[in-house]
Amino acid sequence: RRLGTDLYPDVTFPFVTVSTVYPGASPEDVEESITRPIEDAVSSIAGVDRVFSLSRENVSLVFIQFKLSVPIGQAVQNARDKVGIAQGQLPLGSEQPVIAQYDISAQPVLVFSAASGADPVAFRELLNDRVRPRIEQIDGVAAVRIQGGAEPEVLVELFPERLSALGLTPGAVFQRIQAEHLDLPGGRYPAGSLEVGVRVKGEFQSVDEIRAMPVATGPDGSLVRLGDVALVRAGPKEVRTIVRTNGVESVSLEVVKQAGANTAVVANAVKKLLPELEAQHRFQAQILIDQAVTIEANAHEVWIAIFFGGAMAILIILVFLLDGRGTFISSLALPTSVIGTLFAMYAMGFSLNQLTLLGLSLAIGLLIDDAVVVRESITRRLEAGQDPATAASEGTREIALAVMATTFTLVAVFVPVAFMSGIVGQFFREFGLTISVAVLISLFIAFTLDPMLSARLAKARRPGEAHEASGPVATRIRAFFDANDRIYARTLDWVLRHKVLTAAAATLLFVGSLGVAGALGSEFLPNEDRNQLVVNLEYPPGTSLPTSSARSGALEKAVRELPGVAAVYAVIGPSEDVRLARWRVNLVDKNARAESDEAYKEKIRAILAKDRLLLTSAVSDPPTLEGLGDWPPILMRVVGRDFDVLRKEAARMIEV
Repeated sequence: RRLGTDLYPDVTFPFVTVSTVYPGASPEDVEESITRPIEDAVSSIAGVDRVFSLSRENVSLVFIQFKLSVPIGQAVQNARDKVGIAQGQLPLGSEQPVIAQYDISAQPVLVFSAASGADPVAFRELLNDRVRPRIEQIDGVAAVRIQGGAEPEVLVELFPERLSALGLTPGAVFQRIQAEHLDLPGGRYPAGSLEVGVRVKGEFQSVDEIRAMPVATGPDGSLVRLGDVALVRAGPKEVRTIVRTNGVESVSLEVVKQAGANTAVVANAVKKLLPELEAQHRFQAQILIDQAVTIEANAHEVWIAIFFGGAMAILIILVFLLDGRGTFISSLALPTSVIGTLFAMYAMGFSLNQLTLLGLSLAIGLLIDDAVVVRESITRRLEAGQDPATAASEGTREIALAVMATTFTLVAVFVPVAFMSGIVGQFFREFGLTISVAVLISLFIAFTLDPMLSARLAKARRPGEAHEASGPVATRIRAFFDANDRIYARTLDWVLRHKVLTAAAATLLFVGSLGVAGALGSEFLPNEDRNQLVVNLEYPPGTSLPTSSARSGALEKAVRELPGVAAVYAVIGPSEDVRLARWRVNLVDKNARAESDEAYKEKIRAILAKDRLLLTSAVSDPPTLEGLGDWPPILMRVVGRDFDVLRKEAARMIEV
């Protein structure tokens, strides 16, 4: 019960990001002045695999991919040192670079939208001041990110003619505001036996105080205040991102869990708190992304497979042994091995995820093998007339070497899987170790628990006495086994008399299998219908936010009208790039709709094709791991120094 539940094991991606803001700069200026100096500096770090970057208006993003052998903490520190050296080459006006490790666990486990008829600025402040702290108090929640709505700001619109008459420049006014809006320490003074600290609180408390701020002296010696040369007003900050849920503008809250926290527990705790927050603060919430649903559904299905597989294994043993006591003794290897494996997983810091549960489900058939072999050897000696204690001891000793060879062969197969290199190796480490530990525990049980129970529970038999099971069903099963033995004997006799033909048939089957294997495709993970689709829209450069929002809104409405679509969550202007739009299309449960998610992809593509202004559009499955991004199956990069040539080559590749 202490094991965490997650979709995949915790993995560490060896990426470090360097983000630098250069306000007002074009992508070309950002590339030349910010990105290139940082790239040159970090490229010389030991252990760097490759460096790639993204330069767009106002922002430079440099991604450093290290080799897996480099400790991520050391990688971050080395990147910080090199960027610190390059910082002296950056232009004035650029902000300090931010170096951060890419943490896959710092991704939202739950995303929900909140809508209210209140003022957008006041509503966002309510969510930020009241709702966010309540959610962050939940055990396992690292942070809550808010997107959408409106943020307050004070806008100062200068009157150029009045500034010219007074000989003022906008820069001088800007510096004056900065100098007045300060909150500084003022030292300390003694007060008898005490010492009192002094702080000068000079920050503006209202818009009227800003308007009354002196900025110059008039020709007649009078004070000129900011309100005389500018329009000063409070209002919402310029909107660069719009969030909509089913066509209604809203605010989205992304709940990020702490590293190592149980994803399902954190998400469920937030969902349990939501109704109380809705009633208290009078807003409507709709869950958009819930990783707990996918995790719990996967875990539930795998547990069903484990229990079903275990039950079928026990049934097969009962049919073949026709011995109730022997079946009971052998079947105890399953629960004891699984529970022992869960304890080992807890000791190694593993979680219940797709890979560990897959390992357990695969091992179910292996865990009982050793016990069956030991039990069969003991049963044969019982039928020879030995007493239970002697049969248990001698029968186990007789096949001990063979059972150990079988078990250690399995360990030799799966332990190397646990130590594969690369990102794949990080995923399969828990898988390989889980299976290896499980079969080793089953070996221990086969050599201890099974002989002990056989010596205590098995009944002594007379020499040649058959199994204890009797009756018409057991008689027919034995008759079937006897007939099967005769068929096998005749088949083996024919094979031994036609060795060349048998070898030729086996060779033909092997060659044919190789041909079929070559035709199989390859995927990192199988496609899953997770009742969600991701849609990315891109409009031509220069498209304004109102245009992107209006055109995206019309497409959203058409998609919402499709039967089986539960919700459309749209972000217009992600990362403040107003010509982009990103949707999450939530479908009803796959068991409640007649068509697959692939059919919905085609329908959505047909709807998007009607918007002739769209530059590109893509409909895909949600990322395997939230935060990895929904990378397309084929990604081509055109590299060069001349952007005009690059554009032509990219257009030519698209046409081909």
